[in-house]
Amino acid sequence: MTASSTDRPAAPGGEPLRGRDLALLLVAAAALQAIAWATLLALFSAGLMGYGLHDLADTLLYHFYAASFALGRRPYADLAVEYPPLANLVFLLAPSGGSVAEYERWFSAAMMAATTAAAVLTTAAAAAAWRSAGRALAVAVAYAGLTLCAGALPLNRYDAVVALTLAAALLWLAVRRPLPAAVSLGLGFALKLTPALLLPLTLSVRASRRTRALALAGFLLAATLPFVPFLLDDGAGAALPFTYHSRRPLQLESVLGSPWVAGALTGRAQPRVVHAYGSQNFAGGGPDAVAAASPWLLALGTAGVYALVWRRRRTLSAAPGLLPTAALAVLLVAVCLSKVLSPQFLIWTFPVVALCVAQPLRLARVAAAATALATLLTQFEFPARYWDLVDLQPGPLALLLARNATLVVAAVLAVIAVARLQPPESPPSTSTS
Repeated sequence: MTASSTDRPAAPGGEPLRGRDLALLLVAAAALQAIAWATLLALFSAGLMGYGLHDLADTLLYHFYAASFALGRRPYADLAVEYPPLANLVFLLAPSGGSVAEYERWFSAAMMAATTAAAVLTTAAAAAAWRSAGRALAVAVAYAGLTLCAGALPLNRYDAVVALTLAAALLWLAVRRPLPAAVSLGLGFALKLTPALLLPLTLSVRASRRTRALALAGFLLAATLPFVPFLLDDGAGAALPFTYHSRRPLQLESVLGSPWVAGALTGRAQPRVVHAYGSQNFAGGGPDAVAAASPWLLALGTAGVYALVWRRRRTLSAAPGLLPTAALAVLLVAVCLSKVLSPQFLIWTFPVVALCVAQPLRLARVAAAATALATLLTQFEFPARYWDLVDLQPGPLALLLARNATLVVAAVLAVIAVARLQPPESPPSTSTS
């Protein structure tokens, strides 16, 4: 099946946006974020969200870590920290000497700033890729919409900083700078590992072999240097961010756990839910087997997406503005095939979802809209109805199944969009013979 002419994106045309126009767009992106946060805070203050601003937040754990660091306890050597090294710096953004409530206020303010910065960088990426003020503004509006869809999640988890590194990488890719893009992903890896999944995209940009080799070296340095002091201090302890997550069981909210969710909803099964590794998980032979297979499924799934990316490498190299479509496919396939799917994981997708909203490819836009819907459904389930979900109540189970099905649909659409990528249309030649 061949793509129709409407599936073929037009090449970015015209000159880059003028400095004044770009500045206005970036200010608009920040202002839209301020409006989104003001709206959310007003809704929480009025008690209209169905849950509290800091319900089931990770900030209690972050405060414990930050207070322990302030007392001289060393990460990994004296304190079992399951996060990579740069996350420890994020925990220190808020003062830990006071109450947990004070820490939460400061931490939430820092995550608002990180989300706003990510929205600004993502808008700049759209302006650089498409040279269109209209598309860049659409991206800014989309990012504000995603903030509203997520509710309190970005305030209580440090994943907004992870999204910021992805936004920076996408901006560098939009201007064909694979080295700083790879460094941004390396820093993201030292925050939460997952950004490494997008490293191959930095090699899709048209560049010399030397530049690509430098990009790979830049990623490795940025990804590994933060680990070095802790490896020298306690090598086994510094490996905890890897070993901890490799041992995790099948999480209740994961897409791979959906068969057991469906079984509980229909009454055909009574799965056993246990608490471990900071989450609620399915226990038993079947869930354990799926959890063991998950890393292999994830590797095969992402490899399959990158096989498509390789076949479309010339198109992506010619039009870096299409790279977010490939990035969305990679992230969604990884999310769907992971044995762990915590609600905050969807925050990582915000930069690529916002950029895909402004894509000329219809399938990419629909995949982005489906991901935004999945984010909204997640907020309806977590944290307001989370303990009802753990108790396997029908309403939350149905909501979770709908969210997971929406994610699968979004992933499939994003993969098909990558498979259908076509070289951008070139402006008609005006030469005469």
